[in-house]
Amino acid sequence: NLNLLNEAKKAGAKHFAYTSVIKAELAPKVPMLHAKHMFEEELKKSGMTWVIHRPTGYFYDIVKVFRPMVEKGEVTLLGKKAVHANVISTEDFAQFIVERMNDENASYNVGGKETYTYEEMAAMCFEAAGKPLKIKWAPIWLFGILANLPKIKKAGKHDIILFSRWTLSHDLVGDIFRHAAINTHVDPVFSHSFLLQKANIINVNRTLTAGIGCEIEVEADELQIRRISAGQQNIGEIQNIGVPVPSCHGNVDIHIIMIAP
Repeated sequence: NLNLLNEAKKAGAKHFAYTSVIKAELAPKVPMLHAKHMFEEELKKSGMTWVIHRPTGYFYDIVKVFRPMVEKGEVTLLGKKAVHANVISTEDFAQFIVERMNDENASYNVGGKETYTYEEMAAMCFEAAGKPLKIKWAPIWLFGILANLPKIKKAGKHDIILFSRWTLSHDLVGDIFRHAAINTHVDPVFSHSFLLQKANIINVNRTLTAGIGCEIEVEADELQIRRISAGQQNIGEIQNIGVPVPSCHGNVDIHIIMIAP
């Protein structure tokens, strides 16, 4: 980011917009957050006008963190103290950035309209997936030990784990600027994911060898295939259950997007 700022100054840029994280100034021992705070300070001294967006977190990240745990049937949270956040959809956040693009020397703590604990968010994910709620709590200090394991450091995950520990153990509640509800993101992602499993779909994301066609079979009345693509080839909007995929030249991946009716 600092290199980008220096290049912007060399190019004669007059204005700089930056996406940081809420409360970054309160985490000097968390590298991913402290770096953002340090850059905020450099930006304010740059001589350019600036606008800093400090989101609380994204619907997408909540799903990304919880989804593999929900699929296994159990979510792990840190500590037993209730931690709150009003995360925001990436679409709403992008719109907010556009609307405030020309604001000068302003900083915004951007949040969504709903504030929940992480336990409540996990419960939404389990409900959307149609699975029984199961949560266990790990001590916060355990993540500190985990982050410093040699294999974790070698894999480059040390800073990520410290970041996760901090965000999952601190309230991240910003000003309400957007209005999308979190369940509008959680419900489709989890319900589609688990309906996909129940549908017994085969040949999904499977590499096909040259010249060989395949068929995607869906055994579920309640599902509807919205789009199928083979590599760069869009098969189109398809409603029927059995969908033959044309012979392919070279290796391609089959991707499907499904929606509930």
